[in-house]
Amino acid sequence: MHFASPHYLWLSVLLVPMIAYYVWRTLQGGAAIRISSLDGTVRAPRTVRYYLRHLPFVLRAAAFVLLVVALARPQEGEQYSHTSTEGIDIVLSIDVSGSMLARDFKPDRITAAKEVAGAFIADRYGDRIGLVAFAGEAFTQSPLTTDQSTLQTLLARIRNERLLTLQGVAGIFAARSEGDDLVATDPKGHEKRLTMLRSQNPAEGCRSLADCLAPENDWLGCFAVTAGIGLKELCEKLRTDGDDYSAILTKLLADRLTEAFAEAVHSFVRRQMWGYETGPQPAPETILRGGYRGRRMAFGYPAAPDHTLKREVFDLLGVGQTTGMRLTENCMIDPGESLCGLLFADADYFAVGPVDREQAEDYARRRGCTPGELEKLLPNNYRP
Repeated sequence: MHFASPHYLWLSVLLVPMIAYYVWRTLQGGAAIRISSLDGTVRAPRTVRYYLRHLPFVLRAAAFVLLVVALARPQEGEQYSHTSTEGIDIVLSIDVSGSMLARDFKPDRITAAKEVAGAFIADRYGDRIGLVAFAGEAFTQSPLTTDQSTLQTLLARIRNERLLTLQGVAGIFAARSEGDDLVATDPKGHEKRLTMLRSQNPAEGCRSLADCLAPENDWLGCFAVTAGIGLKELCEKLRTDGDDYSAILTKLLADRLTEAFAEAVHSFVRRQMWGYETGPQPAPETILRGGYRGRRMAFGYPAAPDHTLKREVFDLLGVGQTTGMRLTENCMIDPGESLCGLLFADADYFAVGPVDREQAEDYARRRGCTPGELEKLLPNNYRP
């Protein structure tokens, strides 16, 4: 059991002076009756009437305790309670997922997100903000995060009633690097070419994901996961019931569950499928810091910004045939709470950043598109 307003529980300390005063007053009133006899002075036996004298005080103390508990609003952790949107003007959500923990980003995204949220709240004195949420580690560590009890009860309901379904597929393929391309071979011998971009920042070594594989006899992992199966129906039901706020929280939780599921799948690949990680299972704190060998690069992340590469991975893994995930015309995944990318045994996070015209034309040639189409594919990397 937990309390929605636990600060009211501090009122219970007032019972101490109340009890002390009652005991003092009782002693001052000469409650003890002594009877003299030839054998000396003995205490009179305490009858039921004697104890009934204390009943009014006991009832008052019990009523006070019940009042304090009622003010604290006890809630069962395994029970879902309806959350109304009444009285809420704004629901603010800042997503800093992805490579937010990489040391390459300065200032780090968690700090930047807190500053943005703080400025947002400071400028809105009259608004009632229902939620300030951060993705990943920031969500659990930020002091700006609120409504934790509502999130916990909603998560318990999702788990107990099996309202969302986790689906995912991962595979390891024989692969090699060819220039700035990754070439993976499926079990039937069919090759898939994954074109990579190269950072043009000499201070960071002008890195590319193609550098993470050898020119021959190497391996590449691929994955696609989601926690959004059933999310659309659940959100529609919540909105039909008039609970738009919980519908928003449900989408937020599905997004976080997808990230957590991707972490679990990555651990399974490292330790069992691929087997290059041995020894004790890393602690959760170590995993959050990325303190393990290998990296998971989802498409759209700074090191692999081209979302269209999901087509090749979907074909390699047979995602459309084995899961409920589907690619849209723009290479977004339906449901939106999904991740797809590459797994490397030896790699590190970095950002490709802006690319010049020469590299853009080379990438467009390798990818089989025009520079104009490339500008739409990589709006944050190529601006002629």
